[in-house]
Amino acid sequence: MLFTLCSYIEAWSYGKLFNEKRMGDWIMNWFRRMMAGRYGMDQLGYGLLVGCMLCILLRGICKESAAAFLSILAVVFLGFCYYRIFSHNIPRRQLENQRFLQWWYPIAQWFSGRKGAFAEMQNYKHMKCPHCGQKIRIPRGRGKVSVTCPSCHESFIKKV
Repeated sequence: MLFTLCSYIEAWSYGKLFNEKRMGDWIMNWFRRMMAGRYGMDQLGYGLLVGCMLCILLRGICKESAAAFLSILAVVFLGFCYYRIFSHNIPRRQLENQRFLQWWYPIAQWFSGRKGAFAEMQNYKHMKCPHCGQKIRIPRGRGKVSVTCPSCHESFIKKV
């Protein structure tokens, strides 16, 4: 009887004090209040995290001196990422992100353009017009072909 009463009181107090739903709400509300007015995550933040992960992965295959440098670089990337996330200076962080995107966008475009060309590599040859630089897709297996650029209408001969 006493054991049943004690276990009932314990279960009641545990549910009252440590209600999981209530505790989760409290943590989320605390986090929302803490992050109010702060910058948060953006593309540069994701880039810094990827750089940190690459440094950690490369550290495992490098020699001791390079591994120490990569460890320090990973900590610097992670520290700068957290600094940017918790910063109150939002215009400055947006400017940093814009500069990063101006640097990163041409690289991303180059890779995305190569993805389509790589998928069609077996059936088509991709080349540029020597006059205007327009990208042209020519079917493979035709030998020497006279190609007319759709943009500048110049003709040139290419072996496919």
